[in-house]
Amino acid sequence: MNMAVYVDNFEIPYRRMLMCDMIADSTSELLAMAKTIGVNAKWLQDAGTAREHLDICKSKKRLAVKAGAIEISFRELAKRTYRKDRRNSYRYYLQPYYYYGYFRN
Repeated sequence: MNMAVYVDNFEIPYRRMLMCDMIADSTSELLAMAKTIGVNAKWLQDAGTAREHLDICKSKKRLAVKAGAIEISFRELAKRTYRKDRRNSYRYYLQPYYYYGYFRN
């Protein structure tokens, strides 16, 4: 399977899990990978926008990497999002993480 799907290394706690983001160059690639690793397509967030992604847990991340997803940093994920939509996505995408203190000095 030759897909351009990416998972970031940013682990966000959610209940008893650590979540990360999975993005792709196209919606079809993202949904194909989701199906491959057993993630329901109904969890697709920001569908149809440059910020389109799935939040996946660490076990699904391991499956995605085994299936060919490329591991990238959170900043690289934000840059890719920004490139998809030149409008101000980079700052908008990072805003919740600054608010919750993930990037405080």
